[in-house]
Amino acid sequence: GEGCGIAVKAVADYIGKYLKGQLGVDIVTQRGSSKTWLAEDIDQDMLGRLLGVYSLFVVDDSQREQVLRVFADRNPRRALWILARIYFAVKTRKSISFTYTNTRNERKEYTINPYFTAFRNNGLYLVGKLIGKSDIRRFVLNRVENLEIIDDNIDSPRRFADAIPTAEEFFAGSLGAYGNTKEIVEMTIRYKKDVRLRIEDSLAHLGPDIAEKEEWVESTFRVSDVRTVCSQLLYLGSDAEIVSPPSARDQMRALLADALKVYTL
Repeated sequence: GEGCGIAVKAVADYIGKYLKGQLGVDIVTQRGSSKTWLAEDIDQDMLGRLLGVYSLFVVDDSQREQVLRVFADRNPRRALWILARIYFAVKTRKSISFTYTNTRNERKEYTINPYFTAFRNNGLYLVGKLIGKSDIRRFVLNRVENLEIIDDNIDSPRRFADAIPTAEEFFAGSLGAYGNTKEIVEMTIRYKKDVRLRIEDSLAHLGPDIAEKEEWVESTFRVSDVRTVCSQLLYLGSDAEIVSPPSARDQMRALLADALKVYTL
């Protein structure tokens, strides 16, 4: 369009060479017209990839910037080095060791097979499998110190052979930073209709089954981080309730009781 600083020919060349030629997206164009449109809906996987690239240019990701700023503040001289060491350890399948401070302020030593780093729940996480264990763990990268690459033999370094899940696979049943495909449970919640958008927007990627029942709406979905669901429902008060499983109701009761301890007169 006028004032955008991009020549019409450049757009036409891009459509022909990249969208049509490389991605196979069918674009309808009309000679002499500035209008261009899709011939049919884009495949969901392809649309996701396109949005991932396009959003980098047109969407301000302030949360990502804040997370990286905190990470840089904690590691002013080593931030880029840490990310690079982990990335190449994943690519070359080398184990890593580090010191980690957990939520109880305990410092422990870990050796893991690194899988990936990812932004989740307003944080930057390192995900990998503990050596000698079967469970996959996630670590807040800000709390990782003394990172080292494990090389048993410089001439023939050890490589781990794990089947590495993608971040999407690992967090498939998660609302927050917790991911564990072995602990996914079916959960049902109900909520008032006037808060449904706030709830259903956050549940959409879990593919919930939604049913309206008089003044309530019920959603059933499979999720791995029940505690995160409980935490998100807390601020809705009596407008939302966990229906099942009983263990999830117990977790919510425990959270409420714990919070009440500091507000009891």
